[in-house]
Amino acid sequence: MLQNYLSFNIKLLFLYLLFLFAMFIGILLTWDQTTYSRDTLFITLQIWGLLTLSNIIYLVRKRRQDHAVSGFFKMVLLIPIPYNLLAVIMGLAVVYN
Repeated sequence: MLQNYLSFNIKLLFLYLLFLFAMFIGILLTWDQTTYSRDTLFITLQIWGLLTLSNIIYLVRKRRQDHAVSGFFKMVLLIPIPYNLLAVIMGLAVVYN
C-alpha cells in the first residue's frame, strides 16, 4: 500500500517542490540566528500539516483497501524529511559561512 501512496505523492511532486522553494526563500529572507530553529520547526510543521491533508483525503478514498492505514502512517513519517534536510543544510551553511 505504501507504493500506492508513493505514486499518489509523486503526482503531487510540484506541490512539494513549491513548498520546498517557498521554505528556502522564506529562510533566506527572514534569517535570524537566534530564532532559526524555532522558525524552521514551525514552518516544517505547517508544511507537514498541509501535505498530510492530501494524504488523509487519499486515505478516505482508499479506506477499503488492505493496509491503507499503515501506508498512510508510513507516508506521513516520510513527508517532512526533505524539509528537515533543507533546514539542516541551510543552518550549517550559515553557521560555517
